[in-house]
Amino acid sequence: MILTNILVFLSLIANFQIGIFGITTPGRNNDIYEFTQERPARSLDDIYNFRGNSLKLNGVDEADVAREAGGETRGRAARPMSSRSSSSRRRIVRSTSTVANCGVTGDQIDQISSNKFHLNDSNFNLALIWTGKDSKELLALTTMQYGFFTGQSHIWLSLDYGKTFTNIDDRIEGAIIRNTNGIFKSPLDTQRIILISYMSDMDVFSSKFYISKDGARTFSAVVLPFYPEGKIYFHPTHKDLMYVKTPNEENKIWLSRDFGMTWKALQSNVQQASWAASEMNAPDDLFMLQEEDGQLNLIKTSNIGMSFQTVQKRVQNFGIQGKFIYAAITSTSSTEKSQQSSSDVQHVLHVSTDRGHSWQPTQLPVITSDRFFSVLDMSEGLIFMHVDDPENTGTGTIYTSASDGIVFAESLLRHLFPNGNQVTDFYKVESMRGVYLASQVSSDSTIHTVITYDRGGIWSPVRKPAEVPCADTGVCQLQIHNQYSRLKGIRFPTGPISDSTATGLLLVHATVASSLELRPPDVYVTSDGGYNWRLALQGPHHLAITNSGGLLVAISTLEGTTDTIKFSYDEGQCWNSFKFTEEKIIVTGLLPEPSKKSLNVSIWGFGEDDSQWRSFMINFGSILSRQCGESDFMDWQPHETNGKAGCLLGQKETFRRVRPDALCRVSFEFEQLPTSTMHCLCDKSDYECDYGFYRNTKSTDCNLSPEFQHKDLEYCENGHEEELSSWGYRKIPGDSCVNGYQPQRNVEQLKTKCGASSQNKKSHSAAFGVIITLLVIVALGLLFMLYKKGTFNVLKGSIRTYRYSKLSQGDSCENDPLDLSESLQGYHDDSDEDMLE
Repeated sequence: MILTNILVFLSLIANFQIGIFGITTPGRNNDIYEFTQERPARSLDDIYNFRGNSLKLNGVDEADVAREAGGETRGRAARPMSSRSSSSRRRIVRSTSTVANCGVTGDQIDQISSNKFHLNDSNFNLALIWTGKDSKELLALTTMQYGFFTGQSHIWLSLDYGKTFTNIDDRIEGAIIRNTNGIFKSPLDTQRIILISYMSDMDVFSSKFYISKDGARTFSAVVLPFYPEGKIYFHPTHKDLMYVKTPNEENKIWLSRDFGMTWKALQSNVQQASWAASEMNAPDDLFMLQEEDGQLNLIKTSNIGMSFQTVQKRVQNFGIQGKFIYAAITSTSSTEKSQQSSSDVQHVLHVSTDRGHSWQPTQLPVITSDRFFSVLDMSEGLIFMHVDDPENTGTGTIYTSASDGIVFAESLLRHLFPNGNQVTDFYKVESMRGVYLASQVSSDSTIHTVITYDRGGIWSPVRKPAEVPCADTGVCQLQIHNQYSRLKGIRFPTGPISDSTATGLLLVHATVASSLELRPPDVYVTSDGGYNWRLALQGPHHLAITNSGGLLVAISTLEGTTDTIKFSYDEGQCWNSFKFTEEKIIVTGLLPEPSKKSLNVSIWGFGEDDSQWRSFMINFGSILSRQCGESDFMDWQPHETNGKAGCLLGQKETFRRVRPDALCRVSFEFEQLPTSTMHCLCDKSDYECDYGFYRNTKSTDCNLSPEFQHKDLEYCENGHEEELSSWGYRKIPGDSCVNGYQPQRNVEQLKTKCGASSQNKKSHSAAFGVIITLLVIVALGLLFMLYKKGTFNVLKGSIRTYRYSKLSQGDSCENDPLDLSESLQGYHDDSDEDMLE
């Protein structure tokens, strides 16, 4: 056990040394749900508890410790509990109800099915994954770690939707599975599982994998000559391919072609790696950022490690999203300044859409090494990119780009994204097209929530419910809590919840105030994607959406322990309560089945006295016993309250959704797809601000930035200066509106100049100008002679370069970073090249 604790300590050090810089892409956890028992801090005497008949380490019996030392390994006893009788079920009717008659009878509540299972397991941490083709199987891993001390892990398997569990420690030889990054599930085959265990000796360069391809029914043990840093990186389309990274051994990349059974070392000194995305149609491409002679270069293999090629040099960091490869490249002039501090080295974001064969600089600010880029989202054909502000402010600017990924437009200033923390409140609402949430920092450093309904075109505060009073004297809006609030210690179980199967539905924890506050939030619900809100439940709750939005479930966390679950079938307008257990437990998680269409939900928690895990499977079939018929559905138009008759991004869509008062069960075959789509007339809200213009919050007008005289968009075509005529507006990428409002091309004439790479001064001597004029005359004469002789008949297409720069009258513009506090826009309604013509 002591040797295992040494491994844990080294693992913590390795993970601590991993910094956050460059392109970060927040993502999901591959359907692994992790819960932790929160307990008060204890003294060292309490950790080594000698009271009673057995030695305890973090609450682990010495019998468990003996198992690691080679003692007999057996499955631990568990106590299954059958469904309780109807007489023991109590109901608390209409908690926080806003409807006089909820439509649910006491008999229906009494008939709710509840199964309890008591695991004889008090480990602190629990990880759950759904396995099997029909999500019928559930695998639970419990681990124990307290500081640098670790205890015996346990693994449990359910084959009946979580109603009963069997301990299967013997299938993995009683091994101690890692507390962090110890369990993985293939994203392509839910039956394929990998467990990573600590070694029983002192070998910090080895590890042991337990591999299952049949949903944990059997495992194969493989001892490996390396210790993985953290995650296993599965191939996006090939279920046998994966790689890991080893920081304790020259930062090597190890590759497996047979789902972890055998491994091959590919490259050393690798700082970062990534598979090519499936959109690239290059299944054998693997990209790596490798250090060589003090410089980071981006290399790739297109044949699974047989050969390698360098695709870009001087790369500080890179990221892959869809067909795009983004790389922060150190500018050549920065590398030439040998005395320059690392904080002054400048990086320009480049993009490749052809697997790294060619690169283009993006129309984004140049940044220094103490700042970062972050791809926030690109799921709707639009790229949201965060660019960190200077001087470690914890804020940045969100830019958006069309499908080209090159020309970006300013979308939101002072976006909250703290430096050094991969934490952002940016959230895509899955249930409504075009809707996103974010947190913005005000001039007085307070934080408030903003929402966009048109993919970043206009951001505005979130409107509070009319019936909820303001908690302070300021202008009150709905302030939604997310990751940053949890980082600051505000206690609530989950951030915003939405699902594509429940159109328009969004559940959040929020307060009504002028900015985010430290007081406990309440639960608010919107049925129209964020336009109108209502207070649903008071205090923080565990929340879940199921039955395609026809059933919402919640469990309060205000009192610490509970025995009651709340449910609503009418989108949170009315709530009923059901007592699911005779003992109060501390709930750590509330899980619907992965499809979000079932009437089953799983509750996980532990006893207050014994700290042992309990599992409850609740079936609401008695509440929604009737299958939904045609009359239970209604036509619904998203954004119908936006003042544009439901038009968004040039389209008006109509969906079929269940009536809130239907009280019926939605079929598993039901799909939330638009039943009709029509084009809308254009207005100003279909346009974003063009380069050099900005838009105030809530306004649709684009105004010329007052600082624009200090900025030029450098644009070169065949060495000639071009005059760029700006509309002041650019149609939002993906907007399909027709006719209606058309911006006039006479707003401003924005001067551009050549020399993105040369960065020459605007003023030149008269003598130099004469020389240039003579050279041009000679060149034109030669071209005329060649043309007359028929040497060429067709001029080839020009090569265009453009980037932002900071220019002052008569000053050199060599490598000056763009000041993000100045409002710049870069929007247009056609392709990148069309904008620059």
